Amino acid sequence: MAAETIPKDVKNLWEEWNIRVLIIFSLSLQAILVVFSPSRKRASGKLFVFLIWFAYLLADWSANYTIGQISDTQDEEDGDQSSSLNHELLAFWAPFLLLHLGGPDTITALALEDNELWRRHLFGLICQAVSTVYVLCLSIPSGIAVPTGLMIVAGVIKFVERIRALYLASSGKFKGSVLRKNEKLMRKEEDPTTAGVPIKPSRELRDLEVVQYAYKLFNISKGLVPDLRLASRGWDESKRFVDSLTPEEALRVLEVELSFMYDDFFTKASILLTRVGSVFRFIAFGCLVSSLCIFFSKKKENYKRFDVSLTYALLIGGIVLELVVAVMICVSDRTIAITRKLKQSSDETWSWYDKFLNWILGFRRLKWERCRCPMSEEDLSEAHEVLNRRFMFRRWSEYIHGYNLIEFCLRISPQKIHRPEGYIRSFFDLRITRRLALVAQGMYSCFASMEGGVSTAMTCCIIRNIWLLLFFPLLLLLAPLVLLVDLLLLGVGQFLEFFGVQDEITEIIFKSSDRLPKDLWEFIHNEVRYKSRVAVDRERAKRISSARGEWTLNQPQRSGTAELTVEQALVQHVSLVDYGQSILLWHIATDLIYRIEIRILTEEQYRCKEVSKMLSDYMMYLMMMKPALMSAVAGTAKMKFTETCSVARTFFGDGFSDVREACGELLSKKRNMMVFYMGDESTLEDACKLAEELLRIERRSEEVSVWGLVSRVWVELLCYAANHCDSKQHVAQLSQGGELVSFVWLFMAHLGIGKHATMHHPA
Repeated sequence: MAAETIPKDVKNLWEEWNIRVLIIFSLSLQAILVVFSPSRKRASGKLFVFLIWFAYLLADWSANYTIGQISDTQDEEDGDQSSSLNHELLAFWAPFLLLHLGGPDTITALALEDNELWRRHLFGLICQAVSTVYVLCLSIPSGIAVPTGLMIVAGVIKFVERIRALYLASSGKFKGSVLRKNEKLMRKEEDPTTAGVPIKPSRELRDLEVVQYAYKLFNISKGLVPDLRLASRGWDESKRFVDSLTPEEALRVLEVELSFMYDDFFTKASILLTRVGSVFRFIAFGCLVSSLCIFFSKKKENYKRFDVSLTYALLIGGIVLELVVAVMICVSDRTIAITRKLKQSSDETWSWYDKFLNWILGFRRLKWERCRCPMSEEDLSEAHEVLNRRFMFRRWSEYIHGYNLIEFCLRISPQKIHRPEGYIRSFFDLRITRRLALVAQGMYSCFASMEGGVSTAMTCCIIRNIWLLLFFPLLLLLAPLVLLVDLLLLGVGQFLEFFGVQDEITEIIFKSSDRLPKDLWEFIHNEVRYKSRVAVDRERAKRISSARGEWTLNQPQRSGTAELTVEQALVQHVSLVDYGQSILLWHIATDLIYRIEIRILTEEQYRCKEVSKMLSDYMMYLMMMKPALMSAVAGTAKMKFTETCSVARTFFGDGFSDVREACGELLSKKRNMMVFYMGDESTLEDACKLAEELLRIERRSEEVSVWGLVSRVWVELLCYAANHCDSKQHVAQLSQGGELVSFVWLFMAHLGIGKHATMHHPA
């Protein structure tokens, strides 16, 4: 007789405990999603994103599979009375799984595309509800039929809430709701949420007022997501209000407004914070509590002790999770904005409740910490102020990422510029991240030689083994083993490349992440506000919103750069190439002059230099690491990037380990050497020409720096990307920690220089 693949004892053990293990697993997944999913908008780390993705997908699978297992056990005929009673308890567990399929209130969609699949979830609800009722019917007569029925009611309510939230967030329904609201406004039907924005008080905005103003602006600007223009009613007041904000106040309002967008598309907030939603949620919670009370009063001597304890865990666990979510909702920005209306006069006296809410919101107030920049010059080593709120009080990740082409070509990992104090972050950065980066860099080095294909990698393997045989005869016996390891690495490399994992490893190694500096946001805010004030008519607003650097280059006289003369050759690097190639050219040129320049700068010039560097790396990060976001403007940037990296690696070889030295060598080469390495149509050569032109312009004046001009070009390139990227992709980034470019997109729209807001300007 053939031996069994799985021992019989193992099978019996699994048949006895499979449902119980799956029930515990499903409850654990619900707890993970309730606790950690609200932090999706605060974190952008790969590990955290994977955790939420893993829990979200397994939560539905485990609930569906467990209901099927319970159904199978109910079909089994067993004359034992204890087994029959135990089947009653298993049938009582089935509605809990329906409750789990409804999902936690803190996450309905993992990605924006999940909202379009609401019909699939509706079909799943019908199937699972039928399965649950079938299990209940098989268990009749049952001593716990009443609490089972109550749990079915609670489960159906939760599942319907999820489907309703997905349906309202789907593109067609969301666009229709915005259009209907705009029609009401056009008929001048009063709506307190969009009935104009009061004038900003002369003092600094309080935390409660920030949330209230942001909610008003959100209801005016929500039409941006389905590519509709802003609501015309109240737009002039909102533009005047946003224009009057200080840089910090604007950042505070915009982050709350984007948080409202996140709630609408990824949570049940739009369902729960209504009268009907609140009533049904109270009914569902009442069913949970009633089921616990009824089950507690029943005699349970004939049930297995572990199963009774597990049932109590399901009931109490469900109630605790509901209470945790209720607390989160009660202190959320949206609940506070809905329950406390904005006062029409800033002189009105605040009640104790208003002061209490303002105190709660004070924990989420922007917090700036002074951090010394180790990369700064010795004579300008003053600390920078960067965002550094505690993780649980953030409304977005507060990080600005970067990606540098020359460092990537030299295979040099970037260094963090600012390191705010924080025990958890410091431990993670210094201990865990460094080790992960070393492992990833080792894997990258193993696969780097495989870029030329299988034949190139095979040749490298054979040559290395021959070298070992010639110089180390004692390793003759180990040569086949070494060759086998090389072939194994080759196979792993091909596998990772096929599934795109190699790109993820590259991002881990070469992506830099730094807290948002206050100087950077203030500079962007002032530039965008200046553009909005210049856009006095519709034609000028369209021209400014569609500029890719040429508008700034034609106005070099701003802010102390009057002595700079911008030649037409400089303008051609933005006007005669596509946007993606323009980003590549200016990124390389900015990096070259940033590394090479040794001139002593004033404080303002040094600020512009750092802004240019950060925006240069950030735009390259968006272009390479966020292809979905930048797909509308990237063009052939990916292909140009690959070609440029190939040329740069050929030029650098293995002789450079310092970025500054490599940049100096790149600029100092003769013309014939440049052509030899790069060819006549090389993007790298054009970038070197641009860098030389910028340096030539700066040398004409000893007091004026070119960095003011370069920084404003980068802001204009950032504005172009923010304005022309798909608005749905801006919303999609909110579930991954958010991006600075989304703040610029919303800020431009409010100031009337976004692509959907220019129609409000006079012709």
